[in-house]
Amino acid sequence: MIFTRRDFSMVMIMIAVLLLGLTYLLGDPMIRRWREASSARATLERDRGMAARVLKNRPEYEEKLVNLRATLPTYGINEAVGATLLLKVRQLAQENGFNTKNIVPEAEKQIGNLYELPVDVSWEAELEPLVRFLYAVQIAGATLDIRTMSISPAQDNVLKGNLKIFFAYKRGETEPAAGIETTPVEEMMNTTP
Repeated sequence: MIFTRRDFSMVMIMIAVLLLGLTYLLGDPMIRRWREASSARATLERDRGMAARVLKNRPEYEEKLVNLRATLPTYGINEAVGATLLLKVRQLAQENGFNTKNIVPEAEKQIGNLYELPVDVSWEAELEPLVRFLYAVQIAGATLDIRTMSISPAQDNVLKGNLKIFFAYKRGETEPAAGIETTPVEEMMNTTP
């Protein structure tokens, strides 16, 4: 059987198309995985650089943490904190003309050796007393923190809503939990993947 030049060209073109198709089918998933790996590597390098900068500034952060912990009030292990917090919130509200309708403390939460007591406050006030109250809570430092707040119009220039204030404090001198071992951050940074 004799092949003409035209038949030979058609066979060569078909082989080239098949080779290109197979290359695409086999190579495309590999290229996608390579791009994902490159992206993951870039993210890890960025995170590692950020961690290195944090470690470099660690003494400064530790000093700030010590100063911040020194500002937190300390209460006895069995001492009731709810009443103190309610008085503090009511005092801040009265000083700033902020009308509180209902103040309800929630369950105390332990976070490491610190404690938090969330308080749900229903309120009604004009904009200026609201802003003054929020500013007073802000300058209270690390002890008070507002995490959620809702505002809606009530009547004329009066606003109403709810907010949740978290009160941070320490109880006595607590020790770290026994049996928990921690790995220093420096050791984790020096290991290679």
